[in-house]
Amino acid sequence: MIPKKYKNILAEYSEQFENPEVISDIVNFFWDDVSTNLRSINYPSIYIEQLGEFNIKHWILTKKILEYTGLIEKNPGQTFNQRIKKQDSKLQLDKMIKLQKELADEYSKKLNKKQQRNDYRRSKKDLEQ
Repeated sequence: MIPKKYKNILAEYSEQFENPEVISDIVNFFWDDVSTNLRSINYPSIYIEQLGEFNIKHWILTKKILEYTGLIEKNPGQTFNQRIKKQDSKLQLDKMIKLQKELADEYSKKLNKKQQRNDYRRSKKDLEQ
């Protein structure tokens, strides 16, 4: 299922109900919660009924990891503010690396399952011949 976009959700539900401002407030509140969960990068994907599954893109995650690594290396951490920023960046980088490992594990499981399925089909086809 392809996730719906904010504009589509708002248009769809505001047509059904009389007061579009209330619908806009509800959708904004709900969408803020979803986007906060995605930005917190605790989970590789979030599934929401009737809306679909929202996944973190692995190529964007890789770019962000490189970006944060560069920031940490550049930041000398001499002043108090720089140290705080460096610690925050390290925490975010650790979260992203952990998430990247989870995504890699999920991908390898998916490939393994696909390989098993193909092996089963080949063996079944060989038995028929």
